[in-house]
Amino acid sequence: MSDYLPNGVIVNILQRLPVNSIINCMCVCKTWNSLISSQYFITSHLNFTLSNTQHHLLFRHFDLKLHKYRLTLHSSHDPFPRNHFSKFLDLTDPAIHIRLLCLHQDAQDKGFFAFPSDFIDLPCLHNLIVRFSTIVGSSNGLLCLTNDDPDSEDYDSYVLCNPSIPKAIRLPLPNIRSDSHGPFHQSRGFGYDPTTRDYKLVRVAYLEAESNTVPVQTLVEIYTLSTGAWRYVNAPGPRGLIHDRTVPVFLNGAVHWLGHTDPRGQKEKVLLET
Repeated sequence: MSDYLPNGVIVNILQRLPVNSIINCMCVCKTWNSLISSQYFITSHLNFTLSNTQHHLLFRHFDLKLHKYRLTLHSSHDPFPRNHFSKFLDLTDPAIHIRLLCLHQDAQDKGFFAFPSDFIDLPCLHNLIVRFSTIVGSSNGLLCLTNDDPDSEDYDSYVLCNPSIPKAIRLPLPNIRSDSHGPFHQSRGFGYDPTTRDYKLVRVAYLEAESNTVPVQTLVEIYTLSTGAWRYVNAPGPRGLIHDRTVPVFLNGAVHWLGHTDPRGQKEKVLLET
């Protein structure tokens, strides 16, 4: 059938499918494989999905009932609705009071996440989030995770994962590390660069100075998904100091931090972007 349909019509049909179905469609024929693998289709599918999908909040927590880390997606409008436990009860039921008491006890014993009606669980990441429990950022469904435990063998390692497939890749070790550069403070940011149509991870590192009179040395490096490698940025880095592991905001194709003009944070605050 595809021999009789223009590519534009095929793209219009395929871009409405979820990712898992699209991956299966790549096995139909070489023509479809080439079309779906093209940057044109990837961009079209991404734009269609973003414009027709409700936004969600990503929530990471340690489930005391299940004794493990979990990642869940919640509605951005009402992530934890008050009627979460009672929405499916029949208020006209003569035994409604008894059912409410039982439900209240279940809610106390099992907790919010035992009733998966108002969130989407991401079970494919349960094992991964134990080792890489810090979320650096998310963009277009991709998650960037890292490990901030200095005693872990995964310390300062990064992982990119797509929960919808599910698939994850471990990034090569960054150039700036404590064993090569000594102690340093850092902040990270992850996002999608629309100009190059690529995902990037940026690290801003401040090497510890020997004294307060010595200027703080700034190093900046960027990982690009298309190249699979880290590279230094020639610029000396932001003029303001970003506090260690400050959470950034990705907006309009750039990573933004709230920083200070001196290491002690006693001077004016500045907005930094890269």
